[in-house]
Amino acid sequence: MSTTCHSCKAALTPDNSIPCDLCRNYIHNVCSGLSRTEAQLAKMQDVSLVVNKLQDEIQNLKSKLELFTRKPREFSDVDTLDTENIICELAQRQERKNNLIIFNLPEMDSGSKTEQISEDTSAIKEMFSTLNIKVDTISPIRLGKYDPTSSARRRPVRIRLPHTDAVADVIRLSGKLKSIDKFKLVSLSRDRTPAQIGYYKRIKQQLTDRTLAGETGLSIKYIHGVPK
Repeated sequence: MSTTCHSCKAALTPDNSIPCDLCRNYIHNVCSGLSRTEAQLAKMQDVSLVVNKLQDEIQNLKSKLELFTRKPREFSDVDTLDTENIICELAQRQERKNNLIIFNLPEMDSGSKTEQISEDTSAIKEMFSTLNIKVDTISPIRLGKYDPTSSARRRPVRIRLPHTDAVADVIRLSGKLKSIDKFKLVSLSRDRTPAQIGYYKRIKQQLTDRTLAGETGLSIKYIHGVPK
């Protein structure tokens, strides 16, 4: 509240001032041109607005207080399950953060597991050499069960790099592999959890649906490693 009358600029007192209906600035009762009764009614209306506002704020505080004081047993099992799922998901992502998945790396049609590992190790070292990336130890693991009846199927390979920045560097430079016949079909990815894979598929489907609906210039962008 202002300490001077908006009309005459003289000092105001709480019992001799009312707010203007138009500008809400405070003026003397006498400066308002209202009778004593009209001025009292105006003050009552102003007080009523303040009371109503305070009542709304009190109700809002009551709602928040009920939320914070609710007993743990009153929360549903779903809340607990969601929390456990989040914890498990974060643990999985932490475990996988240094992994790299290699798709379409040529796979031997026959031979022992040891021979396959040796073949994959040599191929991956050659691939990294092409990208000018040095990795001391490579321990490739083929994911999934080998199907000798399917010559076209190549199981993905998972390797673990020293740190997550190395994974990012390999993926960033992977475009160079397209110019080499042996690796032109190879693609690289982070080791995503099932939840991450499902989320990406939904984002990709949304992109397809919006494109079919006539929208143009759309693409999937990664913000802090998350597809949007």
